Amino acid sequence: FPYTTLFRSSSSSDKATFCTVAEVAQRLQTGPRQVLQMIASGRLRAVNISSGSKQPRWRIHEDAILEFATSCHKTAD
Repeated sequence: FPYTTLFRSSSSSDKATFCTVAEVAQRLQTGPRQVLQMIASGRLRAVNISSGSKQPRWRIHEDAILEFATSCHKTAD
C-alpha cells in the first residue's frame, strides 16, 4: 500500500508539514478522539503548540503519520 502518496503534501517545498488532529483523523479514516488516544498512548508522536495552561493544541508532523501508518501495517501482517 503506497502510504507515502497518502501522507506527503503536494507541495514541492522542503518545509515541514504539520497537521491538526482533525486532518490526521480524516487521513487515517478515524475520529478525532481516536487520534487523541493514539497521542496520549504514545503511539502517534505530536507536539502541543498551546502556551500556558490552555487546552492542548496538537500538531502532528507528516513523518509521524507515516511512521504510525507503517507500524500499524507491519503489526497487521
